[in-house]
Amino acid sequence: MTESDTKDQTAKAIAAISNSIKTETRARMLLALKKSPMRPKDVLRLSTESPSTIYRAVDQLIEAGVISREGGGDQVVWSLTPLGTRLVDSMVNVVSGPGISTSEAVSSRKRYQKYIEALAPAALFAFAAVRGVFSHQVGWVIGGALLALILYVMLRYVFRR
Repeated sequence: MTESDTKDQTAKAIAAISNSIKTETRARMLLALKKSPMRPKDVLRLSTESPSTIYRAVDQLIEAGVISREGGGDQVVWSLTPLGTRLVDSMVNVVSGPGISTSEAVSSRKRYQKYIEALAPAALFAFAAVRGVFSHQVGWVIGGALLALILYVMLRYVFRR
């Protein structure tokens, strides 16, 4: 296989994987296949999508060289190819950063949430208060306080989901 063929296969695989991973269910499927090969019925149990939709996505990924199909009949097993493994690893690294596990990335994000929850509303209120003081309009201070409170409640809700 020439370098040009390898680049074409990689480009085709990237396009297929981006077109095929349109849902969280399909992303879970690829992460599960990264851990170990699976039978189609086991993959379908992970899914909330119709079997025909999953089979269509898998066929696209097989054609692109991301997933391989081994065996026949009831003994069919899907697994990631080396290219598929590299692509999934790359996507995980994009999400969590190289050398950082997913749990570490979530932990780091949670650590900064309390600062965001406190500082964003405080900054909004401070801006409104300064504007109100310099323009001699109490409405700015009151409005800023209300908006800061609303922002605080919204951030608490978003971060607790």
